[in-house]
Amino acid sequence: MVWLKTRDGYGELAQAASLGIAILKKTRQNTWRELLEAMEASEAHVVKTFRSLDLSDSQLQAITRHQEVLNLLVITPAAVPAICPKCGHFILVSDTVPSKCMVGSGCEGKPAKVAAATAGKGEPPEAETPAAPAAQAPRKGTADADDFDFEDDPFG
Repeated sequence: MVWLKTRDGYGELAQAASLGIAILKKTRQNTWRELLEAMEASEAHVVKTFRSLDLSDSQLQAITRHQEVLNLLVITPAAVPAICPKCGHFILVSDTVPSKCMVGSGCEGKPAKVAAATAGKGEPPEAETPAAPAAQAPRKGTADADDFDFEDDPFG
């Protein structure tokens, strides 16, 4: 099994985006919507990738709570969040991150681009106890959940 680790110091929003970027790259999908469609179609590579992932309960909760941000991610051309450490707001960037916060009025923070989570094999670090394998449909009540048929969950 493969587990994913985000950078130390990431808040929940950055953690969710980091995990989302890594999941999209591992499943070879360009957007979260494409990932959900591939899951619904039971695409073999996506199913196999999800069955090999172990995500912790806190990681799954972060992904669930931040679906609106995950829906904005694009791998190519890149559109990933750069989060201001002072005000917590984010903007989407491709390569270049602005030198100062462009969202918070008068905020003097410097946004940092969210990096993809990295993969580890074997047992996850003690701080990250894995949940059940991450091959799960979107949780009911989240963005895109209405587009997913929970009765025919290909991963359940």
